Amino acid sequence: MSMGIYRKFGKLRSSRGFSLPDTLLIVGFLLLLVLTAIIFIDPINIQKRNRDIQRIEALDALNRAILLAIIEGEIVLVDTEDCKTCNSANGSNSVHGDGWVLVSNSTEETGLDAYLDKLPVDPINKPPFVYKFVSTSAQGYKLAVPFESAEYQVKMRVDGGVYEDLYEIGTDLSLEF
Repeated sequence: MSMGIYRKFGKLRSSRGFSLPDTLLIVGFLLLLVLTAIIFIDPINIQKRNRDIQRIEALDALNRAILLAIIEGEIVLVDTEDCKTCNSANGSNSVHGDGWVLVSNSTEETGLDAYLDKLPVDPINKPPFVYKFVSTSAQGYKLAVPFESAEYQVKMRVDGGVYEDLYEIGTDLSLEF
């Protein structure tokens, strides 16, 4: 008898590896573990939440920049209620007053470029997931964006704005797009 073969229950067996049923059982078990992990981790929803977090951070930074620029006399808001390019999909990301945030720079002042390098662009940036801007010459403005994840959709309904399907921040949430 050779070294690699032993007798068990009257049959000769090799001790060099796993049998096909053993291998299939292990692969099936590993597949079950992976599927369970995917179901509980939900990577698609994690990506949606991460994009929503990026949206909140971008709009918050832009909101602070606009407020500071107004307070320091860097910009003056203009009436944009009929603006077709006042969203991140159709307008540019220029901070000089001619981007999707349309403002008038005060004389010899820098405008929004003192606070931002460029205007933010939505992670998807295709309708409906675009940043929107509307303002009046009375120094009221609003920024808005929809959220994807269920966890952040509650914020859209309780933000005090006009639209329940948009997250809205700014100085005048009654403005409409």
